[in-house]
Amino acid sequence: MKTSEQSINLWSSWKSHFSGNPTSSGSRQDPKMTVLIHAVEAATVRELVDFGPIESLLDIGAGGGRWTKEFSRSVDSVVSIEPSDIFQILTENVRDIPNVQCNKISFEQLSEDRCYDMIVVSGVLLQVVEDVDVDFFISKIGRILNPGGIVFLRDFVASRGKTMIDWKLYPSVTRPIPSKCRYWERLRPQSYYENLFQKNGLNIEFCVPSHAPFFQYLPSYLRVAQPYIGKLLQSIFSKDNLSFVLIYNRLVRRVYAKLQDTFSVRACRLFIFRKI
Repeated sequence: MKTSEQSINLWSSWKSHFSGNPTSSGSRQDPKMTVLIHAVEAATVRELVDFGPIESLLDIGAGGGRWTKEFSRSVDSVVSIEPSDIFQILTENVRDIPNVQCNKISFEQLSEDRCYDMIVVSGVLLQVVEDVDVDFFISKIGRILNPGGIVFLRDFVASRGKTMIDWKLYPSVTRPIPSKCRYWERLRPQSYYENLFQKNGLNIEFCVPSHAPFFQYLPSYLRVAQPYIGKLLQSIFSKDNLSFVLIYNRLVRRVYAKLQDTFSVRACRLFIFRKI
């Protein structure tokens, strides 16, 4: 497997769109909404994962440090890798966190001389076009994960079989794409990841839908009110209201997932795998 130079260059071109916000993925979203989306998803993950026995964590393709910052409070040490120029944003966002080490390398360049209790893979595999490269990726994860360790995978899956999306056809709903670059997403069925992880010695413990993209795709006529909506919902989804978040998650998750699977070619999933 070789990380595409074009992919790295593409992410580097989006550096200015991160604006120092660790929850951003360089999209056109209002920063307040990205904070909200992260709060919803983070509450879901913390509901599912017991961080008590987790000491070391690897964040692959860490971007601006969204999950690195979130989990650094719960583990002893975090290694975050990011091969693109967004690495600079990552280091700025975590510079005051002493237990985080950042490396500007791709996953295939990462040494296998250290193992981890938890590995985070968020929004990475959908950009790996070839199945053989995904197989390599997950097999390496299996080798550097401690026995009993867990993998948190956040990615989009295909609602209708394997799907290739060329986001150049949808400039209004994604990040700007340089003229010489192509940005493809390979959407695979949920069962594809479940079977491949199992083949590499990791059993699935949870797979829950993320209803957070609901906020991402608010109708355009609500965008004027978006900052006010974001402020209201952020107050609801604050740390002091964690119990409300969990109740909300349970009530909405299944309904939203059904709508997403029915009307969209892709659906966001939060997976938890554990090494046998």
